Amino acid sequence: GGWWKSPLDPALAVELDPRDEDRRVQVAMGLALDRSGSMSVPAGAGTKMDLANDGVVRAIELLGPGDAVAVLAVDTS
Repeated sequence: GGWWKSPLDPALAVELDPRDEDRRVQVAMGLALDRSGSMSVPAGAGTKMDLANDGVVRAIELLGPGDAVAVLAVDTS
């Protein structure tokens, strides 16, 4: 209609300015962790698995309240 930010905008019965929560894109993130034997190899102060677990935690901490996450552990069996 072209009424957004026009002189008639404040008088209209509907809100034409998008709300901030409508502008945010929600995220669905899936993470797969390798639990094979090679992940028990030392790396830094812990193991490769410790590093992977820490990375998953840090990634999840970046998500917002409306986001979704799935964490899967995979191995050869």
